[in-house]
Amino acid sequence: EHCSGWTYDVKHLPAIDPKNCTPVPGLGTDHNIIRLPDGRYQVFNMPLGCNWIYYTITDGCGNSTRCQFDIEVVDRTPPVAVCHEKTVISLGSTGKATVPASVFDDHSHDNCGVVSFKVRRMDSGPCGSATFKDNAEFCCQDVSDADGITVVLRVIDQNNNSSECMVQAIVQDKLPPIITCPDDVRVDCDIDLSDLSAFGNASATDNCQVRIETRVYNNLNTCNLGEIIREFIAIDNG
Repeated sequence: EHCSGWTYDVKHLPAIDPKNCTPVPGLGTDHNIIRLPDGRYQVFNMPLGCNWIYYTITDGCGNSTRCQFDIEVVDRTPPVAVCHEKTVISLGSTGKATVPASVFDDHSHDNCGVVSFKVRRMDSGPCGSATFKDNAEFCCQDVSDADGITVVLRVIDQNNNSSECMVQAIVQDKLPPIITCPDDVRVDCDIDLSDLSAFGNASATDNCQVRIETRVYNNLNTCNLGEIIREFIAIDNG
């Protein structure tokens, strides 16, 4: 009767190989264990994979015995995907832009640590495919879409759980075209001025498509003397 009553304590020890639940010799540790007011124990920060929980039962005379069981900790909770609602993409001198998937992220997070990213266009087109990749690709044809290009960001945690969100990528071309005008020319007043292209035309280059518009200011008098000003404007799809 002097040995009646008993108490117990709990220790925790991760398996040496998280995928192998062979019992591990040792006493374990209680640094990540707290005792709750109702007498139960709570183990926190258990690593993924196999873990061992050791119970030591002690009677009123100090005699004790020990048992253990294994717990496999798995992560089945997908990460929280948070996207930038709109992301502005600027094309480079080649007329293209390659954007890492992480650019579209806005502090996505997971209960078990760091996350990685994949991205794809919602629809395939001349500028890129609808396949998840590390980067999204954009080109000049995307600039004319005022509503933006819808891309899907996939957020992946360390255990391959994933979730997705969508972003409107606003593709802009901020590089102006380069234009070269024909030389100034002096002509006699009796020359045929009905076709001014005979005196040359402007040329232009751009990272995207470019068109040239022309304005003519005719400042000749009734004797065909004076000046004709030709203004060439190079305009790209931005």
